[in-house]
Amino acid sequence: MRQLTTALGGEEFALESGEKIWIRQVPIRLLPRLQELMASDDEPGMVELYCRTKGPRDQGTKGPEDWEDVPAGWSDRLSANEFTAIMAKAEEINADFFAQWQARRKRRKELLPKPDTSEVVSMLELLSKTNPAVLNSIVDRAVAGTNPKADIRNPKE
Repeated sequence: MRQLTTALGGEEFALESGEKIWIRQVPIRLLPRLQELMASDDEPGMVELYCRTKGPRDQGTKGPEDWEDVPAGWSDRLSANEFTAIMAKAEEINADFFAQWQARRKRRKELLPKPDTSEVVSMLELLSKTNPAVLNSIVDRAVAGTNPKADIRNPKE
């Protein structure tokens, strides 16, 4: 069954309502998005990435080309049981492939040259002397991460 799931790119899944959805094996080009959703603990987003629904082109065939991505917010309409069942099935379908992708990324990362810390420190010291405003901006953005409103000099935000 696993080989067939991989060959088809996922499996058909019936919701409690009887509606059929497709739980896909996330394509490799979307694995970085899946990783982002996992890192931010966005399970609704993960379910919406995993699931596809029948589109207007449906002619009764069961190939992955007959399914369309679900819209944002689609997972909000699911019951708790449906949501949990989808997550379990999607993780089962995607676990091996995702783990292999992560392992390849880790091996590649280990091959990349590591930055020379003393060289980085020297560049930062030079920048602090020549253009402290630019250095402050760089530090602010690095500390803010995904929160562009964060300000290390004003921790109330």
